Amino acid sequence: MLRFTAAIVACALVVGSVAPARAAQPLPLGDQSQVLALLEKSCDQVVPTAAPSTDPAASAGSVPETSPAPSASPTVAPTPPPLPLPPHGPEQLLPPPLPTSSAAVTPPPLPSPSARATASSGPVFIQRSTPEPRTSSSPSAASSTLPAPEPSETLGPHQYVVLADDVKGVNAPGEPADLDGNVNVIYADGIVIGDHAHYDGTRFIDLTGRPFIRNRADDTVLRADSIRFDTITQKAVLINGRGETTQGVETGHLYYKAKSLTTTGDGRTHGERASFTTCERQRAGYHIEAKTLDILPGDKAILRSAVLFLGGFAVFFLPVVVIPLTHIDEPSKRAGGFLPVIGYSQTEGFYVKAKIGFAPSDDYYGYYRVDAYTKLGLGLGYVAFFRRKSGRRAVDVNFYRFKSKQDGSQQNNFALNDSEIFSQRLRGQFGVNYQGNYGPFLSLPPSYTLNAAVSHTGLRESQSYTFNRNSTGSTQSSANVGFVDQRTLSPAVSQSENISFSQNSNAFAGQASIVSTLHLNTLTHVSSRGLDYDLTFDRTNSVTPFGIDKLPELMIRPHGTLDPNFRALPITGTFAVGDYTEPQSQLSTQRGEALLTFGPTIAHVLNSDLNASVIVRQDAYGTGDLKGQIQQNASFTTPLGRHIVNAITYSEQNSNGPQAEPFQSLDVYGGGSKQASDVIRFFNSDIYALSLQTNTLFNRTAQPVSYQLSVRPSPRSAVNLGGSWLPGAGRGFYTTNAQIVTPFGRGSDLQFSTNIDWKKKGRLESKNIYYRRVIGDCYEILAAYNQDLKQVTLTIEILAFPSHSASFGLQNQTSIIPGSLNFSNQ
Repeated sequence: MLRFTAAIVACALVVGSVAPARAAQPLPLGDQSQVLALLEKSCDQVVPTAAPSTDPAASAGSVPETSPAPSASPTVAPTPPPLPLPPHGPEQLLPPPLPTSSAAVTPPPLPSPSARATASSGPVFIQRSTPEPRTSSSPSAASSTLPAPEPSETLGPHQYVVLADDVKGVNAPGEPADLDGNVNVIYADGIVIGDHAHYDGTRFIDLTGRPFIRNRADDTVLRADSIRFDTITQKAVLINGRGETTQGVETGHLYYKAKSLTTTGDGRTHGERASFTTCERQRAGYHIEAKTLDILPGDKAILRSAVLFLGGFAVFFLPVVVIPLTHIDEPSKRAGGFLPVIGYSQTEGFYVKAKIGFAPSDDYYGYYRVDAYTKLGLGLGYVAFFRRKSGRRAVDVNFYRFKSKQDGSQQNNFALNDSEIFSQRLRGQFGVNYQGNYGPFLSLPPSYTLNAAVSHTGLRESQSYTFNRNSTGSTQSSANVGFVDQRTLSPAVSQSENISFSQNSNAFAGQASIVSTLHLNTLTHVSSRGLDYDLTFDRTNSVTPFGIDKLPELMIRPHGTLDPNFRALPITGTFAVGDYTEPQSQLSTQRGEALLTFGPTIAHVLNSDLNASVIVRQDAYGTGDLKGQIQQNASFTTPLGRHIVNAITYSEQNSNGPQAEPFQSLDVYGGGSKQASDVIRFFNSDIYALSLQTNTLFNRTAQPVSYQLSVRPSPRSAVNLGGSWLPGAGRGFYTTNAQIVTPFGRGSDLQFSTNIDWKKKGRLESKNIYYRRVIGDCYEILAAYNQDLKQVTLTIEILAFPSHSASFGLQNQTSIIPGSLNFSNQ
């Protein structure tokens, strides 16, 4: 670094004029080794300019005689303290990003004080001695990330170095200069390059000859017919400016241009009569023309009075368009876009649905919602997300207002959710929800919900307080207050209490009823080496009795299997005993229950896999009643060669004792039942798969046979057929669901779904058609038709800014091997 600084100091003191041999290549920002080598060459070969003479003869026009540079190194004044580096993060979107008083980063080192570029003295001009040919004036954005230099060797605000093949003029403050041959204006956060430049001696550097600007991150390039660079404010004015960047773009580049582009003092860029696109060939794809364009580096782009063009046709107008240029953590919440959904349905008529996004900052963003229907009316909405920079508060607001065309009524929906972090251990959550619009042709009383929750978490205990109130018109309302306390008394003992009070009010036919309920639940958990104990006390006090009271109940769960020596058949169990009360039947008695599970056991028999389990349950009551139940489950899977698999499953349940005695709502047993099913699958890799399934209830009644066939003729096409066949005279095939996916030209595909009604001579019903086409690798057109709703929808998806919305078209097309038969015959 010291060698680098000494080189540029020496060159800054002896700037002369040397005829260029060839145009030089623009210097990469941050490549200090190339700058060092070039400056050292300039020091060895440049012819120094003599200091101004006080002799009147010399002032009259005589040429002063030059002398070789002294062998001793010149005395260098102390270097000012270094400026700090900016924090790591996304670079500026549009160069030149304007420096602040706390950030100064650039590769070239500071010249010596005798030739330092400041706001008052002007830039330092350095002439190259061995220029190199200029290879390109249009470098690609996002070519590389450049290393940051040491802070002690950087340029500060209002400090510049200008490199050129030929410098004409006097290198002194207030003196103009002309520069030719690959002019490089290097400043704190960027570089301006052109073939020619003129410095007016006080403030402006005008660059012509294929000029362009490249930012420090080397991911954004701006080109123009001419560029005027202000050395005092670091504002650049570009005539017929055009640029490209990869910041905030997931696919391809972002292209923009304007009649006049101006960078302002805070690093933003403003364009007049601008256009914006993500297509390399905008006439073959889409572009947006706007009256003004404002780009906030690394944040967003704002277009006003914008018109969307598809090819050369104007299709949509928006008063304002906001496009985020950063990768967001919550894509589902920043759902706003600038392309509407256009469609028609029999119920809604022609409609246009748009979400116009806005994002003034990372802590406040959202979108405006506009829904216009020719038959229903107009809906306007506002969705916003507020976040504190400290992360201690988050507020979500959702408001929607709809004006009906049918009766002129106005309906509103409103939701507010607030999450607060009061301290490290105290948190709260509050919400309000009001719903007056339930959808078209659906009229219900308005409802609102108010809820709040505050929780405290300590080292060994926690508490939570909850409140909820709900009301639907004047007919029904409810309120609930709850408290939960959980404590860890020791590593083996924990205790929790849950207390809640609720009140429900109902009014029907002019009569009102109020029901109040108090509920108390406690749980004591004790863990030992081999057993877990849960002691539960549960009591409900209500005018309208319901449920079961446990006064109390003790549940014992042994760890692992009951017989560790018999590993082939694991046995687990749960045992419960307690005193129970059923308020609605005024029955109170004791109860004991044993629940044993044998298995599952897995065996390999005759090249087949067997999986079986048995569940035994026995209940005894203080009234003398006994009841029990046994459940048996088994499956037998057999591969038949390499392309066939057969699976048989069987389940059986048998009960003994009264079904609903002594309690009416506890331990209600069903009757005995059994069933079996057989599924056989034929498959060949992912080329085809056929599944046939039938079952029996052992009641001498034939059951239907379900089928599903999946075929993939090519990597981009698939056919799925599913339905059932009912045995018996006059039955057979009823309905088959068909799904077809096929390519429909280059960059497009067609998906079709329908039900084939065989009883109506193969009539196609419930048709759904999906069409997708990619245009210019920059956007895709999504069109859908639904026969049942008589609905047609057209959507345009920008590939550079994907909406991350739900997938389009038929689902689950990645694999044709079905996990189960999911088609049900209606």
